[in-house]
Amino acid sequence: MKLTKEKAIRLHRELWGWLAENPMKKKHNWPGWKDNGGEHPAALSDCFCCQYARNVCGSGRGAICGKCPLEWERLTLKISSPCLNSYFGEWEKATAPEERSRLAALIRDLPEKKVEPKPEFKVGDWVKVRGDLEVDSRYDDGCRFTADMGPYRGKTGVITKERLEDRFYLDLTGSSWCWSPSMLEPAEPPKSTSKFAVGDKVVPISKNTSGHPFSSVMKAMRETDHKYLEIRKINQEWDGRGGIVEAGWIGLYWFFLESDLVPYTGPIEEPKFQPGAKVVPVSKTVPGFERDIELDIYWRKSKERGYLFVVGIEESLTKSAGKTVYMCNYPKDATTGNYFLESDLRPYVEPKPEPEFKRGDKVVPIGISGGGWTLENYKNYPTKIPNFLRENGYLCVNELKNGKYLCGTDNLRGQDEFYPSELIPYTEPEKQPEPNPPAFKIGDKVKAVKATRGWGYVKHGDIGIITEVPSNPNDCYAADFPAQKYWLGNKECFELVNEDPKPEPTPEPKVALNVGDRVRVDGNIGTIKGITGDPPLLGIEFDNPVINGHDFNKYLPAGKKGHCFFHLYREVELLPINHCPENKTVTKHGATFTFSGPTTICIIEAAGCKFKGVAKCAPEDTWKEITGEGWAYLRAMRKLLNSLEKNLREE
Repeated sequence: MKLTKEKAIRLHRELWGWLAENPMKKKHNWPGWKDNGGEHPAALSDCFCCQYARNVCGSGRGAICGKCPLEWERLTLKISSPCLNSYFGEWEKATAPEERSRLAALIRDLPEKKVEPKPEFKVGDWVKVRGDLEVDSRYDDGCRFTADMGPYRGKTGVITKERLEDRFYLDLTGSSWCWSPSMLEPAEPPKSTSKFAVGDKVVPISKNTSGHPFSSVMKAMRETDHKYLEIRKINQEWDGRGGIVEAGWIGLYWFFLESDLVPYTGPIEEPKFQPGAKVVPVSKTVPGFERDIELDIYWRKSKERGYLFVVGIEESLTKSAGKTVYMCNYPKDATTGNYFLESDLRPYVEPKPEPEFKRGDKVVPIGISGGGWTLENYKNYPTKIPNFLRENGYLCVNELKNGKYLCGTDNLRGQDEFYPSELIPYTEPEKQPEPNPPAFKIGDKVKAVKATRGWGYVKHGDIGIITEVPSNPNDCYAADFPAQKYWLGNKECFELVNEDPKPEPTPEPKVALNVGDRVRVDGNIGTIKGITGDPPLLGIEFDNPVINGHDFNKYLPAGKKGHCFFHLYREVELLPINHCPENKTVTKHGATFTFSGPTTICIIEAAGCKFKGVAKCAPEDTWKEITGEGWAYLRAMRKLLNSLEKNLREE
């Protein structure tokens, strides 16, 4: 129902005037409703003011009540809706006619709600929560002031975010409430005692204000390669926790406490150590985290091993210190750790382990330092031990002598010398698992039981032959079926046909059919364009479109689309030799010739008369168009001459 504010109030007064005169009736009994023979359609809650409010805001009941155009006198605080807290709630409970009539008259005469201009605020404005706000009262179209919001009366804060239209968030300690403009009044910001000035370059080390978290700020700085933020605005004292600072770069700013920022001191050098590096701590001098290195819990745990892992770089401390601050810990995959400057750390040098081999161990030379050899020259040298190495990929340890291993063949003979650092253990090659045998082999007779890529012209239960086996048994096999060649499907699509030996059936006698023959299938006449497949299929292009027709689908040269189909020999009937290959009608020699089956008909028109001649090819004769045409023409012409002769005799 479309309602203006004025119309809604007028109809409201008519409805409640009638209820004042009929006190024991309900709202839905009003004769003005269409259901009661009147002209007005049903309204929300049988109330024109409720319907108007719903039209205005289009949302839930709480928001609707704030849009009511009437001013309700509050009688109770038990219910959130203004009307239920007022005369309407009393009217619903009343049972005496006089009381219901009195209340209905009061509801009829309710004054129109006065719309006072709301103060306008924006993000960044300093405001004060009004001290006269009443609990459970609604402001600015339904924004409710609750008991939990009471402690914030008289508090001053800055608007940090706007939610929807005319709803604001304030940075008040412990507050997550949303406030409407009429709940607030302008406030003077406290005098600035900031240690920063507008235009200063700063680096954030934390973020203790609402809005975007600290991680989002750091991510934005990394992605845009900003090393510092520039202070754009400094607000006054904010909720007792220091000044609010607005800092960022052109087009993007955040709110910080002053304690969240440190001055920018210039670019920080590229870190020397990367996450995962092994380091040896010699001191611990990060400001605020200084300590005797011997007392560091992680180093005490790692000292026997000899190193800590770098697990990350602490960005906020790095920015505040102006130097790279590393996080180090005992496990490599840790996400936390203790803090060290680059000057506190030394790179860990891996000791060169000397392998210990015993007699008979298989080893692989990775170098050779005696006799001026290179390893490649040694391997190619045509003697017994290098030959054994080339053939087997390893040597056998005989003994350790004077710090060198004597290595030879598997019978432990030989004395080629290698230092321990020139040998590594031989690893037996892993045996490759034998591949799973294919489910089918080429030539297997199979039955189609499922489709992987669609059925095409193949049907469930059709029998075909496997023509291609994939290298991976889980890939697709190819099979030829009578209706379609190279049909693809995985192994689940086929079922092996195990046939018992049976006597070969007597083949059906085949009619001699050749490309170019005119044939008939189920009454359709066409021409054989090709033969393909095993068993052979005849590709026929019919004179007229056929059901499921195609253009031979690339199995034969393309035919007329929709006119082509494949048929078995037994389905095809060769047209008789005494039939014309194509039924047709032509005009020549001043006559009209119709060829149909074995018959040729000639019609000659002369002197307003038609003369017909018919010729029919005998079953044992072969059809020749010129012969049938000549006989039919001769017979029609004979009738024409006989008619002329008769007319001349009568004259």
